[in-house]
Amino acid sequence: MYRMGSLGRIGHRERDSAHGRRSLGHYLNGRTSPGTRSPRSRRYGAAMAVETTRQKSSDERAATRTVQTPEGRTVAYATFGSASGAPLLAFHGTPGSRLFGRLLDTQAREQDVRVVAIDRPGFGRTESVPGFGPADVPDLVDPVLDSLGCSRVGVLGFSGGAPYALALAAARPDTVRSVDVVSGAVAPSLVEEPPRQMRLLSGMARRTPRVLGWLLRGQSWLARRRPAIIASQYTDPEDVRESVVETVAAEFREAMAETRAGTIRELQAVGTTWPVDLETVEPSVRLWHGDRDENVPIEGARRLETRLPNATLLTVEGADHLQTLLECREEVLEGDGDQRESSSESTSYASSSTSTVSSS
Repeated sequence: MYRMGSLGRIGHRERDSAHGRRSLGHYLNGRTSPGTRSPRSRRYGAAMAVETTRQKSSDERAATRTVQTPEGRTVAYATFGSASGAPLLAFHGTPGSRLFGRLLDTQAREQDVRVVAIDRPGFGRTESVPGFGPADVPDLVDPVLDSLGCSRVGVLGFSGGAPYALALAAARPDTVRSVDVVSGAVAPSLVEEPPRQMRLLSGMARRTPRVLGWLLRGQSWLARRRPAIIASQYTDPEDVRESVVETVAAEFREAMAETRAGTIRELQAVGTTWPVDLETVEPSVRLWHGDRDENVPIEGARRLETRLPNATLLTVEGADHLQTLLECREEVLEGDGDQRESSSESTSYASSSTSTVSSS
């Protein structure tokens, strides 16, 4: 989930100094370039160059496509990775857009996976639908899968996309092969107290939605000029590749391209009961969560694991909200459904970086 930055608070918001992070004012005042990276981030050096050079071809393949729902509403989506690979339906966070798929493109091509990333209503290029929620997700997804000829898919839900991924799995167990929830939001009943920033944002969404819309519009403007400001809501920009920072900012801008209605609607829903009976989710679920995630603390994911009948919690040690995705995306995209189910029985996972992934 999203944490409002400098426009959402008075003065500079200092990051946790124990984690070696910078304040938003640090970037606004130009003291450090978003491209400057800490020792941890240097492990990405060679891969960063590869990912940057491939960005253009990724964008060319990911041309926006649209389909119509039976009600005549437009749904926008894009595909990434291998055009002939096994389909994986990806639900972006809040806010977010189909451009979330850029973060998976290189690994998806390597693993022969076709990532299908959909704009939810009120995000990107998909028409806004008042009251849209997780219970309505089959109506959003069915036309897209029909247009692609997909009858069975894997599902990924990142951050605020988690309830949509789980709702689809509950409603379409014959369609959903397996589910990976990464840094996922959890049901309010499983959270003792949401983080302060989330309480602030959801309160604004309910009480002063126009003010929040103005703030989001301002952050969208800022995203083009200072991408690190947006990335700092999810991670330390100095700890990830510059191309990742740019992608996160581009996804944020696209989320707000036509309206802020989707973001406001989903923030209004924070704290409300999920319309998903978690105990009816039949497909296997892997919950990937960083133990340094400040946006969605891991305690909620531990409780969520106990409510799902076929779930495994995989803790990404030393990772925050976005780093968790970056650390586990290759494993998330590995193989077909049978391989995913068998891998969940392991007690530990080799990571591509200095962070480690372990079964809790």
